[in-house]
Amino acid sequence: MPSATPPPQPPRSTTSLCVLFSFSLAGLLCVPLWWSTSKVIRETLPQIGQLQLHSWPLSIEVYLPPSISSERDFDRIRQSLLQSLKRTKRNVAIQFHSFEPKFQNSVRTVEELDEELTTVLSRSDSPSETSGKLEFFVFQHSESHFQKIRSKKWHFGQYRHGWFISDESDAFSDSVWEDLGELLSSKLLFTPKKSDDRLAFETEVTLSFTLLNSDPSERSFLWDFEGAFQLFLRPFLSKLNDVFVWSVDSQILHFGKISSSKVLSSEKGFYLTPKSLESFVGSTNWNVVSTRSTSPAIEFLAFVPPASQTPLYIRDRSKKFIGTSFTVPRWGGVTIWNPSSKSSNQSASDQKQSRNYSPELMSVKEIQSIMEIFLQQMRDMLGLPSIAPSNENDRFYLSTSPIDGLTDWERDGLLIDRIRTNLFDAHSTLNSLYDLAESVPHLPIEKHIQDYVVQSVYSAEMAESLCKDGKFALCLRHSRESRKSAHNAFFDPKMLPALYFSDEFTFAVYLPFFLPAFVPIITVISKQVKLFFKRRASLSINQN
Repeated sequence: MPSATPPPQPPRSTTSLCVLFSFSLAGLLCVPLWWSTSKVIRETLPQIGQLQLHSWPLSIEVYLPPSISSERDFDRIRQSLLQSLKRTKRNVAIQFHSFEPKFQNSVRTVEELDEELTTVLSRSDSPSETSGKLEFFVFQHSESHFQKIRSKKWHFGQYRHGWFISDESDAFSDSVWEDLGELLSSKLLFTPKKSDDRLAFETEVTLSFTLLNSDPSERSFLWDFEGAFQLFLRPFLSKLNDVFVWSVDSQILHFGKISSSKVLSSEKGFYLTPKSLESFVGSTNWNVVSTRSTSPAIEFLAFVPPASQTPLYIRDRSKKFIGTSFTVPRWGGVTIWNPSSKSSNQSASDQKQSRNYSPELMSVKEIQSIMEIFLQQMRDMLGLPSIAPSNENDRFYLSTSPIDGLTDWERDGLLIDRIRTNLFDAHSTLNSLYDLAESVPHLPIEKHIQDYVVQSVYSAEMAESLCKDGKFALCLRHSRESRKSAHNAFFDPKMLPALYFSDEFTFAVYLPFFLPAFVPIITVISKQVKLFFKRRASLSINQN
């Protein structure tokens, strides 16, 4: 039986073309997929303007007696003040008004005058707002007026106005207005001190207060912190609600030391040296850090030394007394509380009678002394200027706030400093983002990142506009939003992977996989091209 003939095979060139077409088609189909997966979305970012932190206005209102009305005197006073305020780099506007007080006969103290001026001015700005305006009054004393508060120096109250009481001739003296310029530039328009002790402001912060009984076997104390906080600290912190969001917790610990070094003794008690306190945070074997909140914590510690080491002070080797409190940069403050001899004797007597005596509750007066130190440490950490008691040689006098421990002008300074910090951080972050986007072409900038940047730029512009109008509380809110949006844009997780996928990286990874597959294809294409020209040459010869 004859064998079946095999089916005719297609020409070799046809098979090669089919294979080549199949690979080419697969490659073409992969191009859209590759394009969609490797496409980098880059939205357009808005331009940011030049940051102008010193162009905010300051309005100074000067109220003079009716007897002073010469424009020449006004110009001389204005030039003197502007010359003193040059270093503040603020846009200062000075206006003069005639003012004759109606309360001269009833005023007997500085505090009364401060309150009377506040009433007369009928201030429209509440404690949570400020108009960027300071007011100064010049009064002329007489035999029956201002006798008890007469002083040839500028006084500035706890609000936003000051006064000068003296002879009529003193009001025209250049030294009077030079002193006012010095008061404005060095105190009232202060910039919070830049030091290691100053707090690194966060949007939220936890204030943690700890009472540490060193040796409760000798004596132990409790405190009514809730009542003390409401009485001594809340008024101060309530004025800072616009500066940062704060929360408070407290605790009582036992068996702890503030120094691993030996306590030294002297004829007046016991003492620790500053050097022995340098390793306070690292060398102690107890922990005061609060675990109730994830926000940064600022610690305040009241240390009760053992009865056998009381009173305990801090002094150097030269026996120079330093105090009973100290601050730790970026950590908080510590105060050593030495109970009165009455409390110490009572606790020792209780210990002899029973080993299980009840801890003693601090009195309001005792806890007040601790809270006053904590309040002063907070002021130092915020960078507020220290206000020393006035003496005869001072060129001006600054009143303190007896109720909340923070004057209105001090709060204004904190607000402006925080606004500047927020706007500077926002601009720095946005500039870093722009530099990164320019240096890395494949950095994706998606729509939500663009929205963050737009919001940050808009909030920064609104903040600067509000500050120029003197609305610092609203300005602070917008500056905080600008800083937050800028950080959200820069640290967005979707931006990070593209930092590691440049063109060079992509070729280095994928060429070892695809190059071997393309070699046969290129070889076949080369053969087909040669075969095509060869056939074309043969066809031409046959035709001839």
